[in-house]
Amino acid sequence: MTWVFPIRQKSEFGNCFRKLLEQAETPTRRCRYLRLDRAGENQADTITLYCQNKIIEMIFSATEQHEQNGVAEVANRVLLEKLTTTLIHSGLEKKFWPYVLKSMAYIRNLSPASGRQITPYEAWHKEVPDLSHLRVIGSRGFAKMPSAKRKKMDDKTIPCRLLGYQGSTNYALVDDDGRIFFANNVVFDEKSLLRKRIASEQPTDEPNAKRMDLTPSPPTIPLTENIRTDEEIQAAPNQSYLPNQDEPSFHVELGTPERTQSPDGVIDERQVPIESTDRHSELRFPVRETRGQMPSRYTALAQQDPEAQQDPEAQQNKWRFTMIAIHLAMIANNLEPTEPETFAEAMNSPHSEQWMHAMIDEIDSLTRNGTFIPVNLPPGKHTLQGKWVYKLKRGKDGEITRFKARFVVRGFEQKEGIDYHETFASVVKPMSYKMIFAIAAALDLELEQMDVKTAFLYGGVKEEIYVTQPQGFDDKSGKVFRLRKALYGLKQSPRIWYQTLSDFLETLGFKPLNADVGVFIRGTT
Repeated sequence: MTWVFPIRQKSEFGNCFRKLLEQAETPTRRCRYLRLDRAGENQADTITLYCQNKIIEMIFSATEQHEQNGVAEVANRVLLEKLTTTLIHSGLEKKFWPYVLKSMAYIRNLSPASGRQITPYEAWHKEVPDLSHLRVIGSRGFAKMPSAKRKKMDDKTIPCRLLGYQGSTNYALVDDDGRIFFANNVVFDEKSLLRKRIASEQPTDEPNAKRMDLTPSPPTIPLTENIRTDEEIQAAPNQSYLPNQDEPSFHVELGTPERTQSPDGVIDERQVPIESTDRHSELRFPVRETRGQMPSRYTALAQQDPEAQQDPEAQQNKWRFTMIAIHLAMIANNLEPTEPETFAEAMNSPHSEQWMHAMIDEIDSLTRNGTFIPVNLPPGKHTLQGKWVYKLKRGKDGEITRFKARFVVRGFEQKEGIDYHETFASVVKPMSYKMIFAIAAALDLELEQMDVKTAFLYGGVKEEIYVTQPQGFDDKSGKVFRLRKALYGLKQSPRIWYQTLSDFLETLGFKPLNADVGVFIRGTT
């Protein structure tokens, strides 16, 4: 756990330490050691006497040896970085740093810590923290004003910004006048910071005028002839997507209004007439109004290219190839297979044949492995539903190498004491594999890695579990599958796999470490 006490003077450390012990200590949890650096305020007589009365051993680090207080130094650095980035992102004034800093410590205690599978808050309080009250620091909000403090015609809310938290129920807020207050009935607009940042990136020199780009428009690019509608593509799936010069394009004639330009290139939209009798200019639009238009960012990039400005034809070619690449990418994205969520989606997809072969391979694999046997459901027994999970296997270059289908059990339907009794998932602790890497590096050893395919399918199931026949492979016989081996999705599958692997490794002379049962060693070295 991390506690933060902002102080004005270093001499206040003693009072803060006593306050911390009053909050943290319980009859079964006492402070026994206090690690400090050799700063003057840490060696004051008041602190020394207090620790002697509380039977707390004071451990001082060597002078200028900050690494001996590594835990505290790392916490200071992490909190300072979080504080700095939060102040910059939120735009809050630096004078509010004590509230923001305490919020960073509060959020850090609610975040997972390395070396543990739980948060510091859960380890300390023995309960899972509630995160529903967390909001973006600096967000605009509206706090409800108590009815006793307002009149009938007054505003019912107070515009404010979020500074931090006061426990899990109240927020620390600051109103538009800079007054700090606490409230729990607040509605926040967490997107206000994003809109503010976008607005700040579009400056305006004149308050009453809007900036308009007066640079001449780029030459018309006849790429609109290359775009077809979905109906045309589906009607001719074997035709090339290359341009067809015979296809007509849509033309829209717009009047070119007269423009009044100021010296700095900024014009007021009120000076632009709505109607004009000048010569009409022609603009080309694709069949889909938005997909064929040239994005403004490409126009800006091309205008910054000196070569393109000197050679209009080169500029046009660059735009042409850019748009071709964009359209080809869009076409490729539409043709890229997706992973279905359900059996119906798989059968209705353009790659239904590949998904069906994948499901057949999965059923054959489970049958050869002896995972289940078809039986009649005994009276008084219930069945678990199964589900197909689809996955696209890809190579190192991102190409699709295999269509994979896996039949899993809906484990959330299991009943404790009937379908399972114990659960356990072995996960190697981060410090364990870091230690292994360090030993290998120090002794110049080689590390090898292996993967066990379909690991959960090797262990036998002791409970009496029945599963419905897989969707798409129901023979209408009314039989169900009794599991003889574990399937993915069962709550006890990770535990069964760990027991199976442990039994095998023990036959080779390995045994698990007491500190980490996910690490096995052989011998005494």
